[in-house]
Amino acid sequence: HTDVPIHTHEDNSMIETVLTIPTTGWAVWVGRDRQTVLQPVDDLQNIMLVVLLFSVVIGTLQAVFNSRKMMRPISGLINETSRVADGIYEVSLPAKSYREIDELASGFNQMSVAVHDREKSIVERESRFRNLVNSIEGIVWEFDVSQNVFTFVSHHCEEFLGCSYQRWLDSPEFWKTHVHPDDRQWVSDYFKGLADGRLSPQFEFRMVHSSGKLLWVRNMVNVVRSSDQSRRLYGVILDITDRKGSEIALRNSEVRFRSLVEQAADAIYIHDQDGRFVEVNEQACVLLGYTRDELLKMLVSDIDVSQDPVSSQSIWNSVRHGETLTLDLSLIHI
Repeated sequence: HTDVPIHTHEDNSMIETVLTIPTTGWAVWVGRDRQTVLQPVDDLQNIMLVVLLFSVVIGTLQAVFNSRKMMRPISGLINETSRVADGIYEVSLPAKSYREIDELASGFNQMSVAVHDREKSIVERESRFRNLVNSIEGIVWEFDVSQNVFTFVSHHCEEFLGCSYQRWLDSPEFWKTHVHPDDRQWVSDYFKGLADGRLSPQFEFRMVHSSGKLLWVRNMVNVVRSSDQSRRLYGVILDITDRKGSEIALRNSEVRFRSLVEQAADAIYIHDQDGRFVEVNEQACVLLGYTRDELLKMLVSDIDVSQDPVSSQSIWNSVRHGETLTLDLSLIHI
């Protein structure tokens, strides 16, 4: 028996096998080049890699093609949506081969028409509203408290004050220049108080027309708070110059009348339909012996013994029809 030497190849370039024959003690060695033996396997592996790579490329191209085909109508939908957002409602998406996309395109077309009709209706209503507001013989205005700016002023201010409504919009303080100098400070303070909701929403003051004409105006204001707690003032300024002139004239007339009545040498009193005194002068108090407060709690019948209910009603009816009567009275003096 002889030991069989074993030859090894450190670079593993050979595939070897050794067989020992027991009867003779011979050793049979067979060796083949590894690269030659494995070449068919390597070729098959390379073919499989090529096929795999080709499949990946084909699959990727198919996926890209399908995605582009699917995204094309969606991209068109996005573009048309942008057009609608810009106010262009004349849009129409053609039907594609995908049912879901067809339904989406149809729904979008219907939505576009509905939005267009809605906006058209809003524009028409806004136009009617502006025409109505501008027809009001007063200055209709809107003021944003947080921004300290007028957001709307009606066109009538040009006739009302002789100034452009754009001046109000460009400068929040411009309106104050048309407030009478003697009223400017308290009106400005009052305006701030309105924003805080602390004062009456109606107040009267004087304004000056660009021509220098003095105007009495009434400002009626409504304070609105939104959900974010911001505040807006809505108001209308009305010209009350004629009415105010009548009030002042009436007040001056009342003052003159009261002065004449108080200085008269005769007793003068006024009573209502029930015969209750509503006004007496000083001479009537002296004549009858009552104080003014006492007489205002009394009836004419308490001091006039010559009148009965029937004759008193007859006198009252005659006076109501504009007749002037001269009567002899018997009055009680205390």
